[in-house]
Amino acid sequence: MFWLIFFGWWLCLTHKSTGIVQCISIIGIPVEMTNFEITAIALWLVGRRVVSVEEARLSSLLRSPHNVESLARLAQLPV
Repeated sequence: MFWLIFFGWWLCLTHKSTGIVQCISIIGIPVEMTNFEITAIALWLVGRRVVSVEEARLSSLLRSPHNVESLARLAQLPV
């Protein structure tokens, strides 16, 4: 609750307003979409974790049972 009351609400509001301003130009649209994704993390930080791209891909592969070939390529083992 401490995070939400003292930091989360204004950080979330800042990311939302920055995202709306960045919608004005075409160049700012990818950054704007990232700002809108960050708002949920900024509002309620508990239970969220920022990870590298490689770690995120690996965890998504491990969650799906249909990616045996992809896991074998990742581990460089013959299928």
